[in-house]
Amino acid sequence: MSDRTSGATSPPIRVSDATIDDCEAVADIYAHYVQHTVATFDYLVPSVSQWHAKHAAITAAGRPFVVARAVDDGVEHVVGYAYLGTFRTMPAYDLSTEDSIYVRPGHGGRGIGTALMSALLARADPDNVRQIVAVIAAILTPLLPVTEHTARIISALRWKLGHACQPTRPAEASAYQPRRMKGD
Repeated sequence: MSDRTSGATSPPIRVSDATIDDCEAVADIYAHYVQHTVATFDYLVPSVSQWHAKHAAITAAGRPFVVARAVDDGVEHVVGYAYLGTFRTMPAYDLSTEDSIYVRPGHGGRGIGTALMSALLARADPDNVRQIVAVIAAILTPLLPVTEHTARIISALRWKLGHACQPTRPAEASAYQPRRMKGD
């Protein structure tokens, strides 16, 4: 897939597929959230080698793992990342994924999360992804507008994944119910 540039703010954001070389920056971003928030459910910061393994597993499963880059003072930096990981390990969930999106501290409010989510949706293979589950574990009111915006993106692209889904309540972006299939 080609890179995407998003937003009119400075610096522009470029989203591309993550490489193994991006894992150090990904580890650094995630470490902040492990150490300072409850959003990760992790108590220990994963090592860069653990991120190498996670990157390999996600991409080997045919799922997207992307990074957002911005240029500051002439140097390009990873300012966020996202991937579609395993939702549950039971076979019935093989086509269900959980999205993970993290933005480098100090870079929020620039459209990075939206650009990352859009890239995940664009790269999701409908033969490999039928449902994306979002788990938001934070008590931050600024998340609500992003969540509603993401719900609109998912709603607009729901046919890409091969089924219709509707939020159970408009403000709940992660509460989607797939349509009933024949025989249900």
